[in-house]
Amino acid sequence: MKLSVCALAMLLTLVFTGCSSPAKNYDFLEAGPSLQREINQRVENLEFLHGEELVRNLQRLVWIGEPAIPDLLEALDSENPKTRGSAAYVLGELRDSRAVEALRERLDDPVPTVRYEIASSLIMIGDWNAVPVLIDGLGDPRDENRYKCITLLRERVGQDFGYVFDGPEEERHLAVTRWLTWWTTSREEQLL
Repeated sequence: MKLSVCALAMLLTLVFTGCSSPAKNYDFLEAGPSLQREINQRVENLEFLHGEELVRNLQRLVWIGEPAIPDLLEALDSENPKTRGSAAYVLGELRDSRAVEALRERLDDPVPTVRYEIASSLIMIGDWNAVPVLIDGLGDPRDENRYKCITLLRERVGQDFGYVFDGPEEERHLAVTRWLTWWTTSREEQLL
C-alpha cells in the first residue's frame, strides 16, 4: 500500500509538472466530447479559411468561449501565422485575463500582422503595455500594416492624432511623435 501511494504521488507530480501547455496553470471550463471535436476542427481549419467563412469560424469560437481557450492558447504556437493571429483575435474578443501571460510571451512574433493582433488582444483584455507595439507599427513599411495599427489604436484609444496610414511620410512621422507623446504622458493612467 505504501509503495502504491508513493507511485501515485510520483505519477501525479509528472503529470502536473511535465505539461508544457500555455494553459497549464489554469482550470478552464471543459467542453463535452462533441464540442471539443468542433473546437479542435475549427482551430485546425483557421489557416485554410478566408472571407466570410473565416469570420463565421472566429465568431463561433468566440461564442463557444471559455472551453475553446486552451486550444486557442496552443494555436498561438502554430507554425502558421494566420492561425496564430486568428487565435490571438479570438482570445482578445473573449477578454479572459488568463490569456495575458501567453499573449505577452508572443508579443515579439516575427510576423508583424500577428504581433499587431496580439497587441490589440492584450489591450482588449486590459493590458495597455502592448500599446507601444501598435505605435511602432505606425512606422511599418507596408500600408496594410500601418492601416491595421491605426485602426486598432483608434478603436482602442479613441484617438488618431492626425495619423493617416497612406499620408506623406513626414506627416506620418509627426503623428507618430504625437502618439509617443500621448503614450509618455498617459501611460501611468492607462496602466492603472
